[in-house]
Amino acid sequence: MLYRQLRTGENVTPLWVNKFRTIVNDAESESSRLAEKDDPHVTRFGNTMRKFRLCELSQFWDVLISEMSFIGPRPERPDFIEAISEENPYYNLRHIVNSRLTGWAQIMYGYGSSSDDAVTKLQYDLLYIKNQS
Repeated sequence: MLYRQLRTGENVTPLWVNKFRTIVNDAESESSRLAEKDDPHVTRFGNTMRKFRLCELSQFWDVLISEMSFIGPRPERPDFIEAISEENPYYNLRHIVNSRLTGWAQIMYGYGSSSDDAVTKLQYDLLYIKNQS
């Protein structure tokens, strides 16, 4: 099933991205959570989608309508950005470019489920931004 999720795009502007639902419907009824390895809220179909990154295919529409580009920093959810930015004031630097379908951080690091993971992925994002052509 497709749904739209609010993310933060270039220049910290709101961005709605299309997503395939890979978790049970009420998994985040109390609060937002970072994805975890072996997350119990992920459906069997969702596990397969995530394993092969097929859950990102729905975002090709966002690329086609120029809301996103192919390679670079992934858009993140606003509530996660706020929490991560409190620990790392450089986190918003990743928003100086258009949001992307996939990035160096996803290729080199994969899913992250902690603020330490977010810092590591930020390093990959900033390295990509600095060296993009």
